[in-house]
Amino acid sequence: MNRLSKIAMCMLVAFSIAAAQPDLERDRFCGTFAVNGTAGERAYRGELTIERNGQAYKVVWKLDSGETYAGVGIATGDTLSVGWNIGETAGVAVYDFSKSPVVGKWSTIGDESVHSETLVKK
Repeated sequence: MNRLSKIAMCMLVAFSIAAAQPDLERDRFCGTFAVNGTAGERAYRGELTIERNGQAYKVVWKLDSGETYAGVGIATGDTLSVGWNIGETAGVAVYDFSKSPVVGKWSTIGDESVHSETLVKK
């Protein structure tokens, strides 16, 4: 293989690797969302921010009531699953990004109910 062929092969491999990397700027899970949800009889609203963190996601809820929650998410297909805690309360939320608005279901340890919330990208 001559020198020019080797250079061309290296460039092809480099472009292939770059094309296989996720486009972080256009990641559909990332962004700021208006969040509206219910927890039993209680309704809440606020803002949810999702940022890419390597292969995972940093998720922060800032509710109008002043409560703030933080968690870590993992994506599979159209679904983002998020584990979170505040104090001694831990929970999980699962979001379906295949539709708009995004629909989420969540619960906490010791809670026998599953609650819901919707996300609308700002």
